[in-house]
Amino acid sequence: MRMPTPNMLVFWALVVAAPFVVSAIALSTLPPGTTEVPMHVAFDGSVEMGDPSGFWLVAAGLALCNALFAASYCANDFLYDHGLVHGVSRKGALKVYVAFAAAVVVLQAALLAFMLSVG
Repeated sequence: MRMPTPNMLVFWALVVAAPFVVSAIALSTLPPGTTEVPMHVAFDGSVEMGDPSGFWLVAAGLALCNALFAASYCANDFLYDHGLVHGVSRKGALKVYVAFAAAVVVLQAALLAFMLSVG
């Protein structure tokens, strides 16, 4: 297992913490006393409401995904040597992990903004 550079350690720490920061910022924009926020938009356009604390569960799931990307980044050589990484070079795989982790944060921010604008 190879240790990431100090810059990459900072990057991984930030992308693991980012879902919680994004959720905190989104929840801070709600008016005081808000008990329901949009949680799900169905294919027919109907909106299901839920408790704002549900955003924290989503943030924890996304932080876990980014933590798994970070672990994969560190264990890339092992994964590559055992045939668990396909269709990309060793260095290319590292870029894929970074891109996916960044995409998770950007998508969460965009989806939270959309969900809060629907309500």
